[in-house]
Amino acid sequence: MVCTRRVLVLACVLVALAPAVGRADDAEKAAETFDALFGADLKRVRETPDARDDAELAARLLDAARKAADQPAFLTVLCEKACDLSVGSPSGLATAAQAMELLAANVPDKAAASRERLLEIRQKQFDAARGDDKKAAGEALLDGLMPLIEDQEKAGALVEAAALCRRAQTVARAAGSPRRAEIDARADALALRMKAARRVDDVKALLARDPQNVGIRESLVRMYLVELDDPAGAATCLDGCKDADLLKYVPAAARPVEAAPELACLELGEWYRVLAEKAPAQAKAAMYGRARAYLDRFLETHPTKDLDQTRATVALGKVNESIAKLAAPPPKSTPREKPAKPEPSQPGVIKPGQWVDLVALVDPAKDAVSGTWRRVGPALALVDPAQEARIGFPVVPEGSYELLGEFVRTSGDDTIAIILPVGSRQVGMMLGHVHGKTSGLDMLYGKVPADNETAVKPGKFDNNRVYGVRVRVLVQQEVAHIAVHVDAKPYIEWRGPVSALSLGTTWSLGQHGCLGLGVSNSAVTWRSVRLRMLSGTARLLRAADVKAAPSPAAAAKPGWSVDLLTLVDPASDGVRGDWKRDKGALGVDCGWGQSALITIPVMPQGSYELEAKFVRTKELSWCMTSLILPVGPTSVGVNLGAKWEDKPLGHALEAVNGKGWDNETVVKSGRIETGVEHTVSATVRTGESEAQVTVALDGKPIIDWRGPPSALSVGQGWALPKPGCLGLAVKSSAALWRSVRIKMLSGTARPLRPAGK
Repeated sequence: MVCTRRVLVLACVLVALAPAVGRADDAEKAAETFDALFGADLKRVRETPDARDDAELAARLLDAARKAADQPAFLTVLCEKACDLSVGSPSGLATAAQAMELLAANVPDKAAASRERLLEIRQKQFDAARGDDKKAAGEALLDGLMPLIEDQEKAGALVEAAALCRRAQTVARAAGSPRRAEIDARADALALRMKAARRVDDVKALLARDPQNVGIRESLVRMYLVELDDPAGAATCLDGCKDADLLKYVPAAARPVEAAPELACLELGEWYRVLAEKAPAQAKAAMYGRARAYLDRFLETHPTKDLDQTRATVALGKVNESIAKLAAPPPKSTPREKPAKPEPSQPGVIKPGQWVDLVALVDPAKDAVSGTWRRVGPALALVDPAQEARIGFPVVPEGSYELLGEFVRTSGDDTIAIILPVGSRQVGMMLGHVHGKTSGLDMLYGKVPADNETAVKPGKFDNNRVYGVRVRVLVQQEVAHIAVHVDAKPYIEWRGPVSALSLGTTWSLGQHGCLGLGVSNSAVTWRSVRLRMLSGTARLLRAADVKAAPSPAAAAKPGWSVDLLTLVDPASDGVRGDWKRDKGALGVDCGWGQSALITIPVMPQGSYELEAKFVRTKELSWCMTSLILPVGPTSVGVNLGAKWEDKPLGHALEAVNGKGWDNETVVKSGRIETGVEHTVSATVRTGESEAQVTVALDGKPIIDWRGPPSALSVGQGWALPKPGCLGLAVKSSAALWRSVRIKMLSGTARPLRPAGK
C-alpha cells in the first residue's frame, strides 16, 4: 500500500512539474527536480556496498525516463544517472545500455556522446559474455561499430576507420558472426581506398610541381573517377584537361543520375561500361553499377522501340552479365558443404522487365501478420486503425527491383510503412513516421528515421489525398542504392553497405525477404502496388497466377509524372503541319502564315500539372507557340511568345470570355528566345463552378486566372478533332518539343490508345 501511494505521489509530481522541465535548455531545473524526487534514494544506495540496490534504483530511473520522453532535460538526467548506477556491475550493463539507447533516440544533442558510451558498454558486455550470449553480445557490439566506421569513412578519416574495422574483425571472429566475411571485405576495400588516397596525394604533389602537365592532371581525374568512385571530386580537377571524353562526361557524372537528359543517360551508361572494363579489380563493381544506373534510367524514360532502345538493352545485358560474374562466389577448395536444396515453396518466379500486380497475389487470411486487411476490388485496405498492422506479399525479390504504389490514408496521422528486402537484409521505408514528424529508412546503422541521414522533416502526409510512391532498390554485391520518389518528386536517396540496414521487430513480417506493408494508428487503402524486377528474379512463395500490370506510361493516375510524347503518333495525331519525330522529341516547321496542330491522345479528367520543354528553332514575323489544355468540360489555348512583325504580343490564354489579345491574362512583355530551351509549366485545377489555370515560363509565373470554366475556349484555329485532349500548336515558326509530362492531382488521364499503338 505504501509503495502504491509513493508511485501515485511520484506521478502527480511529474505531471505538476512537466511545464517547468519540458524545455530542453532547463538543465538546472531538471537537476533540481531529480534531487527532489530521487536525491535521497541516490544518497542511500551510494552509502551501501551492495550493488543490488544500485541496480534497483537504476531500473526505477530508467522507467521514469521512458515516461519523460517529452521532457528532454529531465530525461537526460534520469538516463545518465541510471547508466552511472548500473554500468559498474555485469548484471547492470543491460540497464545501462537501455538508458543510453533511450537518450540517443530522444535527445539529439546527446546522441553522439550516448552512442560512444553505449559502445563502451557493449564492449564490456561482450568481454563478459560466454557461449551463445557471446554471439548475441558480439552482434550488438558490431551494430555499434559499423556506423562509426561509416561515419569515419565519410569524414575522410580513413586511418581511424581502418582501426575500427580491425576491431570489428576481431569481434566478428570471436563471436562467429555471419557478418565476418562482409567485414573482412570492407576492411580490404578500406585498405585499397587508403592506398588509392595515398596515390592521389602523390599525384597532387607531382601536379603542384608541374601544373601544366596535362598527362598528370588527367591521371588525377581518372583516379578520382574510377579508383575513388568520386565523379564530383574528378570534376574539380578538370581545368587544364584536354581529353574530350573527360571534358564531356565528367561534369554530367558529377550530378545525380536523375538530372541527366534522356540521351545523355545512354552515352554515360556506355562510357561507364568501358571504364569498368579497364578499371582495377576493386573498382569494377562501382563502375558497372554506375553504368547500370544510367542505362536503367534511359530505358525507363525511353519506351520507344527504336535503335537507341536496342542499343541500351544490349549494353545493359552485358553490364548485368559482368556484375553477375563479379558477384559469383569463388570455387570452393573442398566439397564439405553440400549445395542447398531448392526450397519446396518455389512454384514460380517473376523475371526482369515485367510489371506485376502484387495486390492480386495477396491472400489477407494467409499473409496478414496483424490488423484486419481486406481486398477491395483491385485495392488492399486496412480497415481498422490498429496500433501496428502488417501484411506481407508472398514474393521474395532476389536482385534489384522497382516498386510503384498508390495509397490514401483515410484516418489517423501515423506511419505508413513499406517493408523492403535489400540483398540479405530488410529495411522499412517509413512515411509520416511518429505522427508526421519525419520520414526515412528504419533502421539505418541501428538508428531510427529521425536520427539517421535519410530523415525528411517534417514527413507529413495528408488524409484523403492520393499519393504515388516509387521505390527503386539497386543491389550490387554488398552495396545498396535506395531511391524514393513521392508524387514523382525525389524524396529520399541513400547509397551504402547492405549491412547498414535492418528492420525493427515492430515491422517484422515473419517470412524473411518478403516485400510488405505496414500501418501504425491509421486506416490506409493501397489502390495499387506493382513490382518490376530490374535484375535477378522474384521468387513466389506459393502457386499463383501472376497478373501483368500496365506500364506506368499506359495511364496517368494521381501523383504520377508521365512523358506524353511517347504516346504521340505524328501520322495519326497530326491535325495540320508536317510533324516529325527527332529521336525522343517532336518537331514541326511552318512557313509564314501557316500553322501546325497535333493532338496528344490523352484526356485528363480532373486537376493536373503539365510540364513541357521546347525550343523555338525559327521564327517569322507572325509567330506563336501554344499548348491546348483541357479545363473540365472545355479547353483553352496557352499562347507563348507571340509577335507580329517586330512587335511582341506576349503571352496569354486564348480565349477568356471570348476575348483574345485584349483579355486580362495578356502579358505584353512576354518573349521566347530562339534557339534556347524553355520550360513551360501549367497547373489546371477544376471544381464544380470554378477553375484555376496558372502558367509559369522558365520558373517565373506569367498567368494566374480563376473563374468559371465556361469563360474559357480555344480559338477556331486551335480546336482539336477530339475535344478533351491535350494538344500542341505552332504558328509561322519552327519548334521542337523535347518533353511533355503530366502529373494528375485528382482524377485520371485516360490515354486513347496504348503507347506505340
